[in-house]
Amino acid sequence: MSTQAYVRVSSDQQDTTRQRQSISACADRLGLPIDKWHEDSGGKNPRHRAEKRKAFVRPLSDVAAGMVKTIIVDQQDRFGTKDAFEWGEFIGKLRKHNCRLLDSSGRELSAGDTGAVITGVVAALSSQEEQRTKAHRSVTGKVAYAAKGEYQGGYPPYGADVVCFGPDGREKWRTLYVGHYDRFKVYHDGKRERFQGKNVTPAKDSTDTLRLRPSIESDRIKIVKQIFKRFTTEDISAQQIARRLNDLKVSPVFAETWHASIVIGILRNPVYIGLPTWNRRAGANFAEYVDGRVQAVNETKRGKRRKPADHIQPDKPEFAPIIDGQTWQNTQQKLDAPGGKKPRRAPHTAELWLRPFLLCWHCMKPMHANSRRPLSYVCGSYSWHGKQNPTGCRIHRVHHDVIETIVADYLATSAPKIGKLLKASQGEFDTFYLDGATRLLKESLTALKSDAVVEIIPGKTHFDLLTPELRQRMRAEMVESFLKHHSPPQGSSKQPAS
Repeated sequence: MSTQAYVRVSSDQQDTTRQRQSISACADRLGLPIDKWHEDSGGKNPRHRAEKRKAFVRPLSDVAAGMVKTIIVDQQDRFGTKDAFEWGEFIGKLRKHNCRLLDSSGRELSAGDTGAVITGVVAALSSQEEQRTKAHRSVTGKVAYAAKGEYQGGYPPYGADVVCFGPDGREKWRTLYVGHYDRFKVYHDGKRERFQGKNVTPAKDSTDTLRLRPSIESDRIKIVKQIFKRFTTEDISAQQIARRLNDLKVSPVFAETWHASIVIGILRNPVYIGLPTWNRRAGANFAEYVDGRVQAVNETKRGKRRKPADHIQPDKPEFAPIIDGQTWQNTQQKLDAPGGKKPRRAPHTAELWLRPFLLCWHCMKPMHANSRRPLSYVCGSYSWHGKQNPTGCRIHRVHHDVIETIVADYLATSAPKIGKLLKASQGEFDTFYLDGATRLLKESLTALKSDAVVEIIPGKTHFDLLTPELRQRMRAEMVESFLKHHSPPQGSSKQPAS
């Protein structure tokens, strides 16, 4: 059976050399050659998150397998436990498998005598109280600084950068995230310096302050505006918006793909009206700000939404809002709409774009869309009334890909005729769910080498598509086409009205 050593530092800013020297000296005095070293030194390794420390878990696995006789640590707090109960749990496991836990002085921390048990529990309680005291100071400071609009750490919201301001109030540099552990330090002159790795972030001077500001990546600001606009002007869910963003290959920065939770997080965040907000969600381990005061955490609440009264934000906007006030209010009203039974309705999604064109062959009522995979359409009468419907219809299900193939075949045979007649423009984010149909039409006609023109205008919806410039261009093209096919007789002075 082996002797193993465990070394831990709270963060990678600390050095493990002293611990290794103390443990090695202890092992030499006791005549115990160390067979294996385990070290938690990369990133953050808090004592209260033992299950997250990979090097900590490995020797315990060896203990459970009966492979370890002795584990040596520098001090009890380097072993690291959340409280006295967790300390007792680990000591129980070690004793169950006849494994000793020693500190660098040679004292057996896992001994069963009264003195050792009391000393270990008291040390664990002292460690717990130390963590609570530090957490209380930390949260108190965060409350004060967040109320001033200062950034309190964590990933910045989508469409926002962390900006460093000097004591004169001018921007010195900003952090632009491009991935989980990948970010750029962007200087005011445009120069970029890359920082990669966990907890590898640009450092500020003691007189500097960090604040959130709209990102220099204008495409991200554009996406944020589109998310709010689509959510408030369409009968659409956060999940459907996420699917659309994935279809467009838009990167969510801190995830592989978009999900409804990411979209809702954006829609809920007051930073988009210029108010950076801290304490929106619970995530503390020892102290938290709840009900207007800093208090001890009595239970795990990681991820739970805080009440608005517990949110900490500056009294006035830190920067010009990305989203106007009315859109923000409409968004929150839709998110907070009361639950309960809602009338069933056909889902409107870009994927089920054929729904407006389909009728049930039996009752001649509109078909309803079914967004469950595989995508399909069912009789509207059956969908509304079930089997006891007045028309006697059954479900009459037809798969979307079958109908889409029929439409594509029709376009293949009709492309030459369509090419002479069709020139269409549509916004990239059409609010009448025509984007799926238009994109398929464009792709099909392009594949068939048709002369038809189908134009998708970036960033536009059904309502703001027809700008004065587009109207003027369409008018000019119509006049040009008319003159091409209906030129007046040579020598005539008449000209068509423009």
